[in-house]
Amino acid sequence: MITREDLKRYIQDRHAFRREQVILPNGSLYGEAEEGWQREHVWGPLDARNGGNAPKHHLTYLELARGHAKSTMASMGVITSGILEDRLEVFFFAGDTEQAGICLTTLTGMIKANPDISQSFKVGKTEITVPSTGTIIKVMASDSDTAFGIGGTAKGLLVVCDEMWVWMKPDLWEAIISSTGKVGDSWRVLVLSNAGIDGESQVAWKVREACRTQADPSFYFWRSPGCIAGWITEAWKAQQRTLLTPGATPGSLITSGPPGNPSSYCPRIGTLW
Repeated sequence: MITREDLKRYIQDRHAFRREQVILPNGSLYGEAEEGWQREHVWGPLDARNGGNAPKHHLTYLELARGHAKSTMASMGVITSGILEDRLEVFFFAGDTEQAGICLTTLTGMIKANPDISQSFKVGKTEITVPSTGTIIKVMASDSDTAFGIGGTAKGLLVVCDEMWVWMKPDLWEAIISSTGKVGDSWRVLVLSNAGIDGESQVAWKVREACRTQADPSFYFWRSPGCIAGWITEAWKAQQRTLLTPGATPGSLITSGPPGNPSSYCPRIGTLW
């Protein structure tokens, strides 16, 4: 059971909540499985604050190799914010309708895995709410018709853009980023994407480069140096080298891969080894 003292501690140390309360799909506690790169390059920037409670990084772009638990970490971030922040609106945009269903399943599975936190959430067919904090969580596909209404009645806004590399049109992104002003400084946009970017997508590359060059002091970018997750074995990577097409087909993939090492990439998949 989470006590009032626990909640006070978690509000001051959000990462302690993730380590102690989030149960992964394999049944293990996150704190037992966490790797150093996750704490330093994912949670560190997301938890950072500028004085008061305003986020230090409003826009975070994480470029991670295939199989690096992007959707799982996004779900962990959503659950943490849902319990520890008041009147937050959370929008989780997945690559397509099928991926949105996967993300919702991951999110609800994590919530139900721990009875100590599941009682705080009310899981519906199209949204998840936290009655005690007034937080609303919605999981949607990136091809949803509109997002211009987001953030209108919220105290804070968190938008997760999963697999932005497949977003073909700028409409959704423009609706998201132009809605952030409704909540003052209390907004965060988290982009999780593969290293590869579809040649037809003008959205992800523009956002990626804005973060990589830190066009604004509140933008953050990190790219995993290859396949670094400890749970991915060398045997699996060897299998992928055998089965996947090495290199990027000219014009079909834009990447910032290491010069002279095109075999690190496979079209539409990104960094693998």
